[in-house]
Amino acid sequence: MRREIVQGKLAGDTPLMSTRKIADFYRVSALTANRAVERLVNEGLVYRVKGSGTYVKGSDAPRRGCRFLVGLASEMAFANESLRNYSERPMDYLRSHQAEVQIIPYCDLSNPEVMKREFGHLDGVLLAAASHDEKTESILLDLGCPVVMYQCDYIRDTPFDQVTWDYVPAYRDILQRIEDLEHRRFLFIHESHRNGIFRVEKFIEMLLAAGGKQSNIRRLAVGWRCGSEMGAYKSALDEVKNMQGDLIFSSSDIVSASVLSAFDGAGLKEKKDYELISCDDLEGQGFRPFPHPRMTTVHHPRVEAAETAAKLLLERIRQPSPYTSIIKIATSLVIRDTGLN
Repeated sequence: MRREIVQGKLAGDTPLMSTRKIADFYRVSALTANRAVERLVNEGLVYRVKGSGTYVKGSDAPRRGCRFLVGLASEMAFANESLRNYSERPMDYLRSHQAEVQIIPYCDLSNPEVMKREFGHLDGVLLAAASHDEKTESILLDLGCPVVMYQCDYIRDTPFDQVTWDYVPAYRDILQRIEDLEHRRFLFIHESHRNGIFRVEKFIEMLLAAGGKQSNIRRLAVGWRCGSEMGAYKSALDEVKNMQGDLIFSSSDIVSASVLSAFDGAGLKEKKDYELISCDDLEGQGFRPFPHPRMTTVHHPRVEAAETAAKLLLERIRQPSPYTSIIKIATSLVIRDTGLN
């Protein structure tokens, strides 16, 4: 009912259904229906006329007390503790802007009956990309509220608004710093999930366009699940004999930490035997696999992206739009010990 009022589907001075009809329509108890109406009264969206009923306030009515109910569709699991802030920041932003947040785990998000019963009242959903697939997309579309997707490295073919990354600025900076690009050999180590693959393929695309040679490119895929770092370590050891002088591009700082540990154990020296460029800049956010931050890496302004997604969702709730918005947050290069100057 709140969403219909805020979005203008119920005009000013339109009478609400009686408590009994509300209870029947939404299949809730009369007590629940009455509490819902009381809440709308307290938020200033409706008013009561003694002996007549309850009516929607006009568009000029003050709505400063209006609170939104927002779902955060995320498992809230962290491959590394330094990523926790990335997932918690949108909750902090939403709560600071008069929104109540409910976490929607994937098991509920993928169940249409549960979503309708438990989350059908939501004003909007902030969707982590890892929870997006054909099934959850269909269920969220049926829910009928605004959805903004974030935590994705590339633009997806979906009707939802999206906040994603722009890798071009950071990758262009890397390519401009590489000497003798045409003859330089590259080893790309990436996780097997879609984001990891995209990060590498986007870099290879720009590398070839800048004059790099396909014959100088090798790729190595590693497991991506949390706890699979040992696989990256063993793969790196297997590659040691083949990669002297290579420029190594890794899709993740977590993978890079295992790779660097393997290189350290083999006695290889950074910038002498190899150069390594990573992605994420987790060391800049508290990830400490080494005594000090050492990875040259692509920085993702995660907090800015999370807050941008939350802000966009609140805008869509307050003012629906027929257009789909795609916001790309620019990445940048952080130079440390493992490569480039």
